Amino acid sequence: MSHASDVEELAPDRYIVRNVRAYPILKGEGVLRGQLFELTTWRRDGLIGRLRMAGLSVSTLSDRIAELPNPPPVSLSGRAGWRALTSPIERFSRFDAATLHWQPIEPTEREGRAGVVLVSGHALRRRKGRGSADFYIAATERGDGIRLLPATETVALLTGYANMTAAAPLLLTAQLHNEALILPEIELPPPYRELLEHLIVPDDKHRLVVGRGRELAEQIFAKLGIQLIVQA
Repeated sequence: MSHASDVEELAPDRYIVRNVRAYPILKGEGVLRGQLFELTTWRRDGLIGRLRMAGLSVSTLSDRIAELPNPPPVSLSGRAGWRALTSPIERFSRFDAATLHWQPIEPTEREGRAGVVLVSGHALRRRKGRGSADFYIAATERGDGIRLLPATETVALLTGYANMTAAAPLLLTAQLHNEALILPEIELPPPYRELLEHLIVPDDKHRLVVGRGRELAEQIFAKLGIQLIVQA
């Protein structure tokens, strides 16, 4: 079991304080209500440094961004192969560069059997009926066949983004809503998705980030090779 930090940033400039030794250091830097501290001064880096110099463990959102898994080396070979479906309810989707979502692969028939054309290096999702999805990376085998290398959802999506951003960063437009940034609705690896939830402010219609949350969100997307283009 991992040890919880003495001071942990839960949302931009909002922390939970688990060690009372931090209280004197936080005094004058913001508002402390019980275990919850809101930083209101501009001395963030200095405050974090003083807490750590006092022997306290501190976990910031920037730390968590740095710890996110990186996309792997590019694996796309472009070689296509056909794979027979194992049952009528088996469905494959590929991670699509145009939509940044899983897109169904339509089956084709060969000699009376249904199957799908898969491309080596592509990230794949497979479902059988309404059950949970499995994830794979397509790989070539002898002849024109394709085998499936099991992967987690995180590894599959990281591989998809690695293939898309190998030549250049992927440019995505993000709209401004007043002073907030509307995040694009795309499929993200689970650790990225979960971390972004710490930045999003409540809104009925959009996924918004404001203030320092905008900068942190841009850093999260940049780890995937995505550059957000802000459009008013």
